[in-house]
Amino acid sequence: MLDLSKNNLTGIIPEEIGKLHQLEHIAFFNNDLSGNLPPSIGNCTKLKKLEIFSTQVSGSLPPSLGKLEG
Repeated sequence: MLDLSKNNLTGIIPEEIGKLHQLEHIAFFNNDLSGNLPPSIGNCTKLKKLEIFSTQVSGSLPPSLGKLEG
């Protein structure tokens, strides 16, 4: 699990998140993150839970998320 919640983070979620292939749970909630989810997040093939509520992240979900097995 990668828990970055409640850390006053700002900016965008970096493309490099997609290099964390084995993650099953990512929590970004309660931060001031903005922009879109990077398409590379679909490379996290073990991902079962993604928490991005209470942020300014907007836009559509990357199509790559629909290919996850979780």
